[in-house]
Parts: sequence; structure tokens; C-alpha cells
Amino acid sequence: MFDSGKCTIHIDDPGWVLKEESSIRRWSRGASVSEYFGLLYAGISKTRKRYLSQISNQTSTNIVVQALSTETRTLVGSIALSGTKQVNNVYVVPKKIALALLLLDEPLVLSRK
Repeated sequence: MFDSGKCTIHIDDPGWVLKEESSIRRWSRGASVSEYFGLLYAGISKTRKRYLSQISNQTSTNIVVQALSTETRTLVGSIALSGTKQVNNVYVVPKKIALALLLLDEPLVLSRK
């Protein structure tokens, strides 16, 4: 869970008990984990000017989604998002569904195994 006001990310166990806390330097909004790739995708919104004076080490940045390693907690890569004011949520979507949505293919039938 992100606490952008305090520039931290909290890693909780399934019972919401804090396991680890790390510093962040950007205004984080929304995240999703891909267990398959071992990545945490974090939405990073531009810090509003009114908050810049309240938060040390913050700069107004581009809006991006960053991929961080869940093992090492290091940045793997990022992609800039254009045409948006802020990120509210980030979701991991299976490739088959994402392609069907992007290509507007025939209805996709999913089976649970």
C-alpha cells in the first residue's frame, strides 16, 4: 500500500499486518502484482503543485507505470502515460484478455482450470 503523503510503500501480509516499509520519492497511485513475472506495477501520478512544498525530495514528474521486482524491490522499467491527469488504479490483465480488448476480437470464452 502506498502512503504518498509520507513517501513510503507499506508491504503487508494477508492479514494487513505491516511486514516491511520502504521509501519512495514519487506520488504513487494504484498497484498490481504479477506473480508470474514477479513484478509490482505501480502507477505514478504527477505530484500536484500544492503538495510539492509539503513533501521533501519530491518533484513534479511525468505520469508513468513503473515495474518493480518483487524480489529485489528495484525498478525494472517504466512506461509514460499520455493524455491523462493522474493514475487511480493499476490492474494486471492476462495477455489473452488484453489482446482481445485491444483488437476488439470475437467474444473471448474463458475456462477455469
